[in-house]
Amino acid sequence: EAADDLEAAWEVMELARVIYSRYPGDEAVETQLARVYTRLGDLGLESDQFEQAKADFEKALMLRRKLLKASKAEDTTQLADLYCQLAIACIYRDSTADKEKEVIPNEELTHYVMAGRVMAENIHRVAKKCQDKVQKFVDETIPKYSLEGEEHVKGKGKRKAPSSEESNLMLVFKGEHPEMMTKDFLASVGVKEEDKEKMKEEDKTLLEYMEIYLELKEKVDGIKETIAGAVVKIDVKDEKAETTIGFGQTDSSDTTTPAVNVIPVKKRKTEKTETPATADSK
Repeated sequence: EAADDLEAAWEVMELARVIYSRYPGDEAVETQLARVYTRLGDLGLESDQFEQAKADFEKALMLRRKLLKASKAEDTTQLADLYCQLAIACIYRDSTADKEKEVIPNEELTHYVMAGRVMAENIHRVAKKCQDKVQKFVDETIPKYSLEGEEHVKGKGKRKAPSSEESNLMLVFKGEHPEMMTKDFLASVGVKEEDKEKMKEEDKTLLEYMEIYLELKEKVDGIKETIAGAVVKIDVKDEKAETTIGFGQTDSSDTTTPAVNVIPVKKRKTEKTETPATADSK
């Protein structure tokens, strides 16, 4: 029954995709098409079609970028959510794919980093609407990243030691104690923990975005630690192989694929799921 429901939902979304694709360049239609691709990506994840889910999320991301640029919208947090969905699709795909199949190594790391940098951009945008002391707190804790011209890490092959370009993929928190960020933020605003619901809306939004940024940083740091651990295992295995020639080889079953946390960043202020209207009803 669940499979039938997924198939029915997919058929509806696929029909909407076909209809909306007939009207390229129409901003209203492309907004709906971006939603359709996002929903198709969600359905792909639910039905274990991870490569297809990734392709649909990429199309949704491309359309969102185009629409945000055309409208000169300031709020780009929708891009961060799509980057997170892409990361999740890559993690599940890599955990089930044929190990001999060529894939971009550590692709999920790139997507989580890009999600964090989008959030950082929005953090600094919102901070401009806040008091000077709040802006100062943000400037002292969250770096400003350049998103212009940033692309996904190129290259194919099995998972391997990160290149110098990949090693620069990180999210930075300039404060001394990330776990104390919320408390320090409230102090800068001049609000007690029990009264934080009384904060101004822009302060609430800013704190929310900073918490998301730190969640993403935690994910990025975890993935980088996993990659580093996998590289060490490979190096140790190679060393053993070199020193035991003729004396027996190490058991190939020792090489395992490390588990990676795939829990997505909590979605806040997500769009309501809606059945797209056909383009003919415009």
